[in-house]
Amino acid sequence: MAKRTPRGSVTREAVMDAALAVADRDGYEAVTIRALAAEVGVPPMTLYTHFADKAALREGMRERAFEQVVTATAEGSWQEALEEFAGNCRAVLRAHPNWVPLLAAQTGAPSAATLRLFERVFDKMIADGLPPAQTVYAVTAVLSFASGCMLFEGLMVGAGTAPLPTARLDLVRRLHSPDQHPGVAAATAAVDDFSFDAVFELGVRSLVEGIEKLRGS
Repeated sequence: MAKRTPRGSVTREAVMDAALAVADRDGYEAVTIRALAAEVGVPPMTLYTHFADKAALREGMRERAFEQVVTATAEGSWQEALEEFAGNCRAVLRAHPNWVPLLAAQTGAPSAATLRLFERVFDKMIADGLPPAQTVYAVTAVLSFASGCMLFEGLMVGAGTAPLPTARLDLVRRLHSPDQHPGVAAATAAVDDFSFDAVFELGVRSLVEGIEKLRGS
C-alpha cells in the first residue's frame, strides 16, 4: 500500500508542483484528481482544500509554471527585461512541452510574481516615454510572440527541438524553382541551416525595436 502523507501537511505549492510533474511525465490530460492524489500521497478529497475544481487546479498550474518565467527575468532596462522575459517563456515551454496547453487555461488573476514583473517593466517603459496603453499592448505582444513561436516550432519539428531538419529545407528548395518562385528560391538558397533560434531572436529584436519607436507618441 502506498504511504500516505499526513493530512494538512501538503502545501498548495507542492500540489501544483506535483500536477506539473504529472503533466511532464504523462501528458497534460493525465492530470486528474486521482492521479494527482497518488502523486502527492493523500486522499483525493484532501486536494480540494487547495482548489475548488479542476479549472482552479489548471489555473494554479499555469501560474506556478509562469512563476518560473517571471522570477528569472532581469532587473536591467525594460528592453532587456522584455527580451529575457520572452526567452525565459520559450525556454520553459521547450523544457516542458506538455505544459503548452496551460496557455489556454488562464481564467483567474495573475500571480503576485507576475504582477511584480509587470509593475517593474511597466514603470520603466512609461518613465521612458511609452504611453500607458501602448505599454500594455507591447508587453502582451512580446508574450504572445514567445508563446506562439513555441507553438509553431512544436508543430513544425516537435516541441523541445530547435533546428528545422535539413530534409525539409531541401524539400522547400525543390518545390520553389527559380522559374516559378524566384523570390522564395533565392531566399531559401541563402539559408545554410534553418534555425528556430534565429527566428526567435529576430522576432524579439524586431518587436523591441518597434516598441522603442512608440516613445513619445
